[in-house]
Amino acid sequence: MRRAAAVPLRSSPWGRVQSETRLTNGLVFVSTASHGGFFVPDRLLGRLSARARAYAKRWSGSESWYEEDCAQAFVVLAFPEVFKSEQIEAARAVVRCLDRGL
Repeated sequence: MRRAAAVPLRSSPWGRVQSETRLTNGLVFVSTASHGGFFVPDRLLGRLSARARAYAKRWSGSESWYEEDCAQAFVVLAFPEVFKSEQIEAARAVVRCLDRGL
């Protein structure tokens, strides 16, 4: 999906976007009635590992969408300058669980 930074996101893999929070680097966090997650624009995808992009694609159908429960950890770790240390530590814990198959 290609989106210009100024264009509001209207839909996501989880339904119609009800709210969005744009982070300073171009990441967008969206919420829907049932779920939410991060949208990573094409120009930033190179910062995510092949594993992260494959995981996102498996669960959202796109390398650009990272759901808020587990896949978001890959976004946090790829963009640590945007997140608090507590969020980074929590993301590391999620990835460790994914590594163990939990």
